[in-house]
Amino acid sequence: AVVSTQSTGERALIESLYVIKEEYESVIRNNGPFWTSELGNKWRKFFFYNQGIKVDTNCELAPVTTSIVEALPGFLAGNVFGNAFFSILEPGSEIAPHCGPTNTRARCHLALEVPPPGAGPCEMEVGGETQRWQPGKCLVFDDSFLHSARNSTPHRRAVLIVDFWHPSLLRDDEVNILSLFSVFRLLNF
Repeated sequence: AVVSTQSTGERALIESLYVIKEEYESVIRNNGPFWTSELGNKWRKFFFYNQGIKVDTNCELAPVTTSIVEALPGFLAGNVFGNAFFSILEPGSEIAPHCGPTNTRARCHLALEVPPPGAGPCEMEVGGETQRWQPGKCLVFDDSFLHSARNSTPHRRAVLIVDFWHPSLLRDDEVNILSLFSVFRLLNF
């Protein structure tokens, strides 16, 4: 379930951590209406791309992060399975077990804010295995496996989530999947 890719995209995110974190902090300070929320505002998302569609208003508020994401090799832009967003899990919250819609993507979490050690459990379970975020590191997994998350600490957890092509796919597979699930094809653009 956990995918250890050490991909070029993953490395580029880690190398860009400080500028991404600066823009995240700016967006969080402004706390505008551009966040979507679930779980009674305990799980908030700030989308750059939502199901392959660029969210221009949000991208304008974090232009450097947007540029970094768009330049990532293997990012699923233009594909209905492609997302990129800041994700905040507030203290005392839990995301119920669920599965992503496809095994063609690998979901990457770049840890921006992680509760300190000893603060309590803040973790994911992916395919029956417990995973913990580490500050400034990427956690990459196949989200078609059953997964859940919880933050039982008094601190916020924040990550940048980016969807990449699954590393086990061949380039021909990617081209075929993109032709079937292109946002532009499905929306008749």
